[in-house]
Amino acid sequence: MLLGTIVGWAILAPLAKNKDWAPGKITQFIFAILIPRSHPNAILINLVTGALTEAAACQAGEMMFDLKVAREVGAAPLTQLYGQIIGSASGAIVSSILYKLYSSVYPVPGSMFQAPAAYIWVSAAKLALGTGLPKNAAAFSVGFGIFFALASVVKMRFVDRSWQQFIPSGVAFAVGIYNVPSFTLARVIGGLIAWLWSYLDKDEALLTSSASGLIIGEGLTGLLNMGLAAMQTDSLSTAR
Repeated sequence: MLLGTIVGWAILAPLAKNKDWAPGKITQFIFAILIPRSHPNAILINLVTGALTEAAACQAGEMMFDLKVAREVGAAPLTQLYGQIIGSASGAIVSSILYKLYSSVYPVPGSMFQAPAAYIWVSAAKLALGTGLPKNAAAFSVGFGIFFALASVVKMRFVDRSWQQFIPSGVAFAVGIYNVPSFTLARVIGGLIAWLWSYLDKDEALLTSSASGLIIGEGLTGLLNMGLAAMQTDSLSTAR
């Protein structure tokens, strides 16, 4: 977890984005080597160790980012630390309760809540342990790995050329494979809207506020819908 914390810091510092999943996946592959594949709980151990590393990297990155903002605005770091401890403790309780409420009303995963991130974690565990993979999967993985490694080298070498932006990204390619189309296509549409907005040189703050409103609105509506379903009342999706 300490290594995951350091990696989380290193990723967040230059990118200002918390890519906490990377240390977790590395841990999954390390424990796939340490834990025998014949172990009855090999997949569970792989998932738990990866999740612990990801949680450490995520919290470290978020705390570093928050403390950086606090320093800029002159806030007291110790006060902020107390707030983060209280928020982490209460958040663990609230999130568990909300999950139980959601899972009591809707199947998770299901048609409404497909849980793509959980699917990626389980798939990564099976991949690391070599189970559930088709024949010649290793050859395809090595081939695509070499291809996108060379593509990344070309992109970095010719970063000043306009045509390099059309070279595909290995990460984007993998995300399109892992995630379901409804999840990926929504991001594509949002990305196109963001590109068009910047192309028209519009106010970025308005676009960010609109996106935040969409997220909050869907979340609040989902809670309302879940409450109606829990009280055995017609939900918003079934009401006539």
